[in-house]
Amino acid sequence: MIDRDRNHPAVIMWSIGNESAYGTNFQLEYDFVKKTDPSRPVSFSWPMTAINAGKRSFDIAVGHYPGYNGKGSDMGGVERNMTHPDYPVLSDEWAHVACYNVGLLRMDPNVKDFWGRSMDTTWLVRFDVPGNIGGAIWGMIDETFHMPGKVTGYGPWGLLTCGAGRKRSSGIRRKAIRPCASAKRDSMHSPQTVSWKYP
Repeated sequence: MIDRDRNHPAVIMWSIGNESAYGTNFQLEYDFVKKTDPSRPVSFSWPMTAINAGKRSFDIAVGHYPGYNGKGSDMGGVERNMTHPDYPVLSDEWAHVACYNVGLLRMDPNVKDFWGRSMDTTWLVRFDVPGNIGGAIWGMIDETFHMPGKVTGYGPWGLLTCGAGRKRSSGIRRKAIRPCASAKRDSMHSPQTVSWKYP
């Protein structure tokens, strides 16, 4: 996969695992990725399991589902108040669309409007936190599978249809994250930089 995709402009980092406990297999993966492509950072979820084992198998601390108000910890325990003292933090799953609660979606289709407001709050409180590099929406596209004689899956809860058509809720997302501000700069040719130490 690295050989195939390493020159693609959309690939900005590599991930070696999702919601998994640290093991030597992840250390071997991390070492391989860094040797094969040292130009990109590597993420791993759950990084606290590596930190607790005294290991380093990631460059970016990945958290899932931080509190929308920026307080407390994320699901994996890696961040506190949207930051970590030693690593940049990325919530590669956040602003979860209301997808698994199908009953609530049937009773109150406007729950997606509330989701949009909570996403707006989550974005605003993390936007200028030093070391917090952003988040990724979980559940971007409808999860429906057209099988012979039936349609299965969690249903049409994503921001986009299976055919990549936009829904009303995609406008909620767009409104929440725009306009995007740029980081403060000392001068036009001197961007602000942050140096991270690794244990």
